[in-house]
Amino acid sequence: MSTRTHIKRGLGAATAFTAVAALVVPAAHAAVLTDAYPTPQAIAARAEFLAQAPAPPNPGTVCVIDTGVTPLPDTESQIVERIAIDGGDPGDVYHSPADPFSGHGTFVAATIASQVDGHGSAGIWPHAKIISIRVFSRAGVGATAADYRAAIAECVQPARQVDVITISLSAAQTTPAELVKLEDRITEAVEFRQINVVASTGNDGSSNGVNYPARFPAAFAVGATDPAGAFCGFSNRGEGLDLSALGCAVVATAFDGRTGKFSGTSFSTPSVAAILVALRTYKPGLTARAAEQMLLLTAQQTAGGPVVDAATAFRAAGLGELVDAYQPPQANPTPSSLPADGSKGGIDFRTEISPYEEVRDDHARAKLKWVSYNRGVVRVKVARPPHGGAAIFRVGGRSYQRSSGKLTLRVRSWRTTTVAIENEWGVRSVPLKVRQPATR
Repeated sequence: MSTRTHIKRGLGAATAFTAVAALVVPAAHAAVLTDAYPTPQAIAARAEFLAQAPAPPNPGTVCVIDTGVTPLPDTESQIVERIAIDGGDPGDVYHSPADPFSGHGTFVAATIASQVDGHGSAGIWPHAKIISIRVFSRAGVGATAADYRAAIAECVQPARQVDVITISLSAAQTTPAELVKLEDRITEAVEFRQINVVASTGNDGSSNGVNYPARFPAAFAVGATDPAGAFCGFSNRGEGLDLSALGCAVVATAFDGRTGKFSGTSFSTPSVAAILVALRTYKPGLTARAAEQMLLLTAQQTAGGPVVDAATAFRAAGLGELVDAYQPPQANPTPSSLPADGSKGGIDFRTEISPYEEVRDDHARAKLKWVSYNRGVVRVKVARPPHGGAAIFRVGGRSYQRSSGKLTLRVRSWRTTTVAIENEWGVRSVPLKVRQPATR
């Protein structure tokens, strides 16, 4: 099948995709911890060693095409350039000053390159350099395929020496002709510029195929799995999927220094991008395709298909010494184990990671419209959540997410039922307990 034929078969669905859909992801935020390291995403990808790997003479660069990246203390040393396609402020347009957990491109960059510096989280490969290209003009307004083409054109400029482009966005509503042009630009980047283009598969929960631009043959499409290797419920899969990485509860540094847990293919994708740029930096002879093939051949085979395995890939590339040099961080040492002068001495002093706490809005509460329970069917309706949010129903020990605010569920008997409203940043309201109605 020719590439063009492949594109046209999927255009009916592709033109309906929006970049905004990829940004509205379920999330749960975490409490302050000192360097949440190794992160869950590093453990799942067997990439813990990369946070301790020595700095190479010329660290590779990842070009982040997204909503913009706002420098944080944890990432500012690694951000070498920021560009806005519309010529405006290059900062993250999805960040609201009132909410430290709001944003998108900022957290993608943090997942890649946050420093092991005593606060926040740790990136998959902290040595990575970041170039940010903002394609969204403002929150809630999608970018076009032409915007993505312009962004890629900036990334591939030889002077920028980009090794990997990461796109945690789905294709905006566009025309077939524009999609063909976008594919041509991605193919040129991979085949002629030797730059990997890593793209998220999307968060529609589809098993029939991934979104564009991930679905283009030249793109390296990344899905989202849980720690056991099963697909996260929201992750698109099927035709076009190449590889997956942890996408349920990825940890990244927030704007106030706290560590947040974010979920979505948007956050599994930068883990793979970071591993690719590290692999190509320590093994500079690898082409873009050869590096991708190495990740595929060495992947962990799980219920969700191939999941990235950095340690095995690096060993296959002859870089096993980097893997073997890794020393797991110690839990909190007792005061007597520290030097008398209070310095850290030779001890790898890390704060032990404790369970994450959900950030909650204590002033918000779901508004119950009606509830019924008849012949084993529970129906609950609450006021429709805000744009980008969802109602989270918990019945017995299971949770159900509904953007409509309405749940219909068949049960054997009435179970304890609560409902909370989650906004687009994943902050939840106080849970509302739903009382059992009288049966008829």
